[in-house]
Amino acid sequence: PCRLARIKPPGTMRIFVIGDSAAQGTPAPAFGLPRVLESLLRQQYPDRSFEVVNVAMRGINSHVSRVIARECLAKEADALVVYMGNNEVVGLYSPSPGQFNPAAWPRLLRTMEAMKGTRTGQWLMAATQYWHKPEKTSQDHEYFQRNRLAYDAPERLPIRRNFADNLSDITTAAHRAGVPCVVSTVAVNLTDQPPLGSLHRTGLSPGELKDWQALYDAGGMEEDRSNWALAGEKYGEALKIDDHHAELHYRFAFCQEGLGLTNLARKHYLLARDWDALAFRIETGFNEVIRQQMAQRVEQGLFFVDAEKAFAAHPQSRLSLPGANLFHEHVHLRFDGDYLLARVLLPEVAHSLSLPVPGALANRPVATPLAVAEDIGYSRWDDLATSTAMVRMLNQPLFQGMHKQALRMDILQRHMKSRVAAFSPADLEECLALYRRAIARHPEDWMLHFNLGNLLQEHGRKRDAIPALEKAVDLQPEFCSIRLMLANLYVEAGKTDSAIAQCQAALRVDPDYQPAREALTQVLSQPRFIPKRAG
Repeated sequence: PCRLARIKPPGTMRIFVIGDSAAQGTPAPAFGLPRVLESLLRQQYPDRSFEVVNVAMRGINSHVSRVIARECLAKEADALVVYMGNNEVVGLYSPSPGQFNPAAWPRLLRTMEAMKGTRTGQWLMAATQYWHKPEKTSQDHEYFQRNRLAYDAPERLPIRRNFADNLSDITTAAHRAGVPCVVSTVAVNLTDQPPLGSLHRTGLSPGELKDWQALYDAGGMEEDRSNWALAGEKYGEALKIDDHHAELHYRFAFCQEGLGLTNLARKHYLLARDWDALAFRIETGFNEVIRQQMAQRVEQGLFFVDAEKAFAAHPQSRLSLPGANLFHEHVHLRFDGDYLLARVLLPEVAHSLSLPVPGALANRPVATPLAVAEDIGYSRWDDLATSTAMVRMLNQPLFQGMHKQALRMDILQRHMKSRVAAFSPADLEECLALYRRAIARHPEDWMLHFNLGNLLQEHGRKRDAIPALEKAVDLQPEFCSIRLMLANLYVEAGKTDSAIAQCQAALRVDPDYQPAREALTQVLSQPRFIPKRAG
């Protein structure tokens, strides 16, 4: 959540970051792109005041980003930063094989989005769900396998058109409002992320499929022996029969990399991404749409950043393709990845705000990753916690079909256990000191207080956590999750009245917040709150 002054403070530059979970900073937005970009700006231009507002959201695509952008333009925006494209094929209004394809009806989609923004529309949706409760679908491994969609499926064509139209609408609206717009291509993990789903080409005969499978299995046996040449030969023969299978492209690329054939490996890693039938990563075509639109409209207050090329050129990207050094999994960035993205955006953001070129100011180089981590309170524990959260995410059904996923999970889980075991009391004190230095610099930053309280609580120092969470609630009173966390600590400290007050305050913010309702019921059911019977 974020809070904005209705009237922007004098001298403040307000920048909105728009996009999906990769832009938001999943799994920890406190250390994601918007926070890193804000830190770079305020360290580069200490005489200026910046608000980098994170309005990116998990699971959304350009249909929703378009609406969000229009709302942001009415909130005294000085610039928009757009980083979107990962959820277009599988996100909201995406087609499912054999079902109605809403993507083919963009006017209908926009009418539906407009209705959702009205009370009448919300009432109708609630009434419909009440009388016709939709059947709950478990998003297990079988669910994802049923919803695979080939790269060349006709259902994908309107999705690409819609993305282009939505991006154009965002940039056109910004231009008309006189607000500069910084648009970037999107980088994804290519070398260390097997496809999530694969499909054979349409029209493959039973005989061809049998021959393909035999070659594929033979290649797999040789790959397991690290016999890259023979494995690559078998996979190459299989590609002649069916070159639509995403995992085959990935495994062929891996073997070519083992042989040192970098150009061939790079080509097939890219094809593995594009032919992924569970397209949770941006495909080549969407990045090309971004490049084409920016090239055609550079004179309209638009600023272009090619993050995909910047990630490819980074020293940690082998074969000039990014991988696990910068990404947790398919699209979500590690801290080094968020820093790289913010760093390549920084010059264009500064340009859009008519600020001096970053690094050109005397004795003021661009802040290093270490300086940014110190500034936003990104500690060793946070690095461990975000990595642990992503390992849990990789254990979800979506990832179960990936090549060698069981082996990958075993290695990751053992590595995380060893890191947690190695975290010492001295490490904890070092992290606490880092937080306190960051809070001294930014006392009104609610996320710093929240993270401090969370760290203390997770290490058993619950009474010490209460003041930090109280401050976080004061600064961000609408965030019900902090209130509930604080209520639980109050109960353990014997401050039952304070716990009740926090649950009630959360329900005033959101009457439908079920965790607060359940916690309140539990507290009120304790013996001292059970009224005695009359007489």
